[in-house]
Amino acid sequence: LFLEWPERFNAFTQRPNSADQVWINLSASKLGAEKRDSILKDYDQGRPIFPLFPRKRLQRRADKNWPEESWRGFISLLIEEFDPIIILCGAPSGAYFSGEKNTRNIINIIDEDPEIILDLQLAFLDIAEVSIHGRSGSCYLSFQNGCKTFMAGPEKDRERICILDNPTKGDILYYTDYGVCPPVEKFFEKFKNYYLGQI
Repeated sequence: LFLEWPERFNAFTQRPNSADQVWINLSASKLGAEKRDSILKDYDQGRPIFPLFPRKRLQRRADKNWPEESWRGFISLLIEEFDPIIILCGAPSGAYFSGEKNTRNIINIIDEDPEIILDLQLAFLDIAEVSIHGRSGSCYLSFQNGCKTFMAGPEKDRERICILDNPTKGDILYYTDYGVCPPVEKFFEKFKNYYLGQI
C-alpha cells in the first residue's frame, strides 16, 4: 500500500524497486474460515489437506498446461498413498475439474461464488500441509499465505518463480526435471519426498 507515490515512479513503471514494495501475509477472513469449516464438517478430520490448482488454458499459453489425465493420475496416487482431502481450486475458465463432484477425498471449490472464492482458497491454504500447482500464478497466493508450495515448470523460470516473484520467501519445491509435463509417477515421488520432509 503506497501512502505517497514516490516521484521516481511514473506512468510507465511496471516493477517498482523492492525497497518501494510492501508485502503482507494473506489469510482468510472470519467469514472465509467459517465457510471452510462448514464444508469440512462432513469430512473425516485428521487427514492431510492438499489444495490443488490444476491450471487449464485452451487459448492463452496452453503450453503451460499439464494434461487433465496427468492430474487425474496424480490425484489417484495421492489418494492411494495418503487418503487426503484434496481441495480443487481455481476459476471455472482456468482450471480442470470445474463441475467435478465431491467425494470422500475431493472437495471442489472451483465453482463457488466468485465473491468468496479467493477468501475460501485462502481459508484452505491456512490449514493445508502443501499446495500443489500447475505452472501458474496461483503459486503466488500460496507464497503470500505462507503455505508450502509444490509445482513443476521449466528450469528457465526458476529464478522468476522462486526468487524474483517470491518476496515473502515462501517455501517452494519447484520441480524442473521434465518442464511443465513430468511423468505422473515422477511428479508424485518428488511431491511425496517434499511432503514427508525428505528433500
